[in-house]
Amino acid sequence: MTNSTNSCEVSAIIDEIFELLDADYIHKIIDGPFEETVESFEFDSKAPMTFQKFFKITGDFIAHIYRFGPGVRKILSETQARSEALSIIEKCYYHCSDDIRFDAAYLDATDNETTGIEYVLEQMANYIKEKARERHIKWVFATRLTCLDWKIQCSIARTLMHQEKQYIPPDLLACHPDQLTHCLDDLMKSFIEINTKVPK
Repeated sequence: MTNSTNSCEVSAIIDEIFELLDADYIHKIIDGPFEETVESFEFDSKAPMTFQKFFKITGDFIAHIYRFGPGVRKILSETQARSEALSIIEKCYYHCSDDIRFDAAYLDATDNETTGIEYVLEQMANYIKEKARERHIKWVFATRLTCLDWKIQCSIARTLMHQEKQYIPPDLLACHPDQLTHCLDDLMKSFIEINTKVPK
């Protein structure tokens, strides 16, 4: 393989990764469809909130998301859905003590001065969406970067150091490209975030 051919291949790999991790693209394939799925969920918001109703709404919500959400398409039984809902609620309320996380969510759901149960569903939805984004990012790097030959990864690091030189700290610029192969994914995520914020 000639240097020019290798350079073209490396540039194509970088471009594809940047495209797959572009904020607009992720919104198109994950955020947008996911938000549509959330908005299509229906429940009786006027009936008084009880523990039984709380379990039912959060379980039905999870069942709806898993069945119709992007990249999921999984049908859960009522028991599975409620169990998954409880697990997600506990993760959403990580800032509370382990023994009161569910109670904290229930109190939010019964708070008439706020959005009540809709607030809880929003926290759950944000958690699921963030996990979907994380899975997409891991998939991109696993299938487009870490699976590559080490020499190609070195070439990618070298090209990135040249292309994104203005954004790279001096201590990293002083490194040999080969030394950066272990953190290529983090570097690329940083460059994508920076380029997103830079006016075009």
